[in-house]
Amino acid sequence: PADGSAPRSLPRADGVLSETQIWEQFAAAIRGEGEPAVTGRSVLTTMRLLDAARESSRTGQAVTTVE
Repeated sequence: PADGSAPRSLPRADGVLSETQIWEQFAAAIRGEGEPAVTGRSVLTTMRLLDAARESSRTGQAVTTVE
């Protein structure tokens, strides 16, 4: 981290799917036959991280909290 604090670990994603399995689940989901492999809720951590990176780049400061 830019502030010199200890690195933090992010939780790993649950399960590992191949690209083919992800697309198969996507196709099933759009047919109404199942859930997508990647849900809106599952990407929130990544979206927050990207938002923090953009804010840090914009301000030149470490971002400790993303609203």
